Amino acid sequence: MKSSDINLFHRSIGAMNSQLDIVLWGSQTSNFEAAFQTISEQTTHYEMVLSRYNSQSELYRLNQNAYKQSIEVSNLLWTAINRAATYYENTVEYFDIAQGRLYHKIKQGDEDSEDKIKHGWQLELNSTEKSVRFANPHVLLDFGGMGKGILLEGIDNILEKFQIQNSFISFGGSSVLTRGKHPHGSFWPFSLSGKQSSLKTWELNKHSISVSSTRTNNSRKNKHIVNPLTGKSIEEEITVVVKASNPVDAEVLSTSLLAAPKNMHRIILSNFDINEVDIFENQ
Repeated sequence: MKSSDINLFHRSIGAMNSQLDIVLWGSQTSNFEAAFQTISEQTTHYEMVLSRYNSQSELYRLNQNAYKQSIEVSNLLWTAINRAATYYENTVEYFDIAQGRLYHKIKQGDEDSEDKIKHGWQLELNSTEKSVRFANPHVLLDFGGMGKGILLEGIDNILEKFQIQNSFISFGGSSVLTRGKHPHGSFWPFSLSGKQSSLKTWELNKHSISVSSTRTNNSRKNKHIVNPLTGKSIEEEITVVVKASNPVDAEVLSTSLLAAPKNMHRIILSNFDINEVDIFENQ
């Protein structure tokens, strides 16, 4: 296929404090702008529901009031919270959206924070009313470990609706969703920089990739991954790459494997249907 024959569509959106890059190609060019508009609208909606930091978002209001009383929530937020509860169980408690206050303290360098919540699921959920109440005043919900995956899952549904066959969606480079193939190959190639990880290329068709690391882009460690059972940040230099069919599974698992000790990895992985998991140490 000649480059001149490729109808390549590329757009970007700022979302969830990151950049969402959308690359589409194929014969459905008339659909691309319509699909992108739908993706933009959905992205805005999801942020207004799931953002912890936006004072106008539904989650922000929930965090302010759910310890005082039960709060009815939207279908989107209800579904996200219930999925998080399942992930909490499947990761043997190493993925816990309720510890947002602790995560924030750790990022600020406060390893001795008194805001550590009790072990165990700290949300009281009423399925009849679709309401949520916090069992502990220190609870603060944070979807930072699965929010990108939820948005990518929604984008995949939009691409299906518009019958778009070939796409590469990158969310800040750490969360990727693909369909079809690269215009000059049989798959979308994905690789990382690093002494070990650069030696591998992941082949993606209808797959998701999530990358979680204790290192930032400038190669300096950043205390943003926390073991929720100990309340301590992860000091080791580790990068986890998960390839899966579902972007939420990929994101949750890459975060959980970074937070959990090695002896728990096999147990956690047994609860997921994953294509590939790669763990690189001392990158």
